Amino acid sequence: MSRKFFLFFPLLFLSFSLAFGNDDPERLLKENKLEGSFFLKEIATGREYVVNPEDVDRATLPASTFKIVNSLIGIETGVVKDPSDLFSWDGVQRPIKAWNQDLSLAQAIKVSSVPVYQELARRIGKERMERYLSILGYGKGGISAGIDQFWLRGDFGVTPREQVEFLTRLYQGKLPLAERTQNLVKGMILLGEREGVRFSGKTGTVVFQDQSRIGWLVGWVERGDGRVGVFSLRIRSTEPGEEFLSLRISLAKRYLALSGFALPEGL
Repeated sequence: MSRKFFLFFPLLFLSFSLAFGNDDPERLLKENKLEGSFFLKEIATGREYVVNPEDVDRATLPASTFKIVNSLIGIETGVVKDPSDLFSWDGVQRPIKAWNQDLSLAQAIKVSSVPVYQELARRIGKERMERYLSILGYGKGGISAGIDQFWLRGDFGVTPREQVEFLTRLYQGKLPLAERTQNLVKGMILLGEREGVRFSGKTGTVVFQDQSRIGWLVGWVERGDGRVGVFSLRIRSTEPGEEFLSLRISLAKRYLALSGFALPEGL
């Protein structure tokens, strides 16, 4: 976590006793020259599915997965009234074209707009941000890197297990926040619905100065039969290729299938 970075962007514990078909879960990482882990917890049963258990308790920067927490705090404090609140573009041309326009909070999380969420954090302010991080029990390491930077650089960190525990409380509406706040943010991170399956989540990526990368995908899958799995995928690469971002998605979908939460084709 001490490495410097220059750019950031919008992956059972039954000792593998469950069948993973012909796939070796860790091989799926190694054959793509990746390190990382996948962690899923099924809400109703408490069963856990883990790929690389040692990694799930290591903390790293949450990157843009923090937009979930940032949204919760922003709405709860009244800094924004709801996801339709509009943030005006500052006129600065950025490499991601979708950021170069006025965006509502709901639109900003879909395109993972860093500038919008930095502005939201500045409006929340250091004192309220620290207080709500403590109330929510999210992350550790402090926000000394700056109110609009700490989830992107510095010592702030969260583990894959902590991501799943936090998202489980959000899904169940058990965070110490208003029910309205939690429901609004849950709606913001819905990625799609098909054949009775609902898929919700948020990505996050940090690119360090040495070109190494960390990529996240966290969220949950709600099946038509009522089963819900909350998951976290985190991958790391010292020599990432152009396919790094797509690998994050494809690996998560593969591990979801292997752990009993396959997504329908097209979702």
